[in-house]
Amino acid sequence: MREFKWQKDPPETAHPIVRFIWNEMKAQKVTALDVAERSGVSDGTLRKWKKKDRSPQLLQVIDVLEVLGYELKIVEKKIQ
Repeated sequence: MREFKWQKDPPETAHPIVRFIWNEMKAQKVTALDVAERSGVSDGTLRKWKKKDRSPQLLQVIDVLEVLGYELKIVEKKIQ
């Protein structure tokens, strides 16, 4: 594993899922390169999500979340 060196948090304007991914990477002390190698999603793509230069594709999000130990689920929205 590479030496962990955190750069900056994603902007508040980034999509909540992207913010979750980057915050979880920080919490687990894994780099974009580590996640890229294990997920098949390039580190450049991860960085573009963070900068809002590219919107995440669902299958890529699922792959990245799985590497971080999560799964994406769809749940019925409760109407109040």
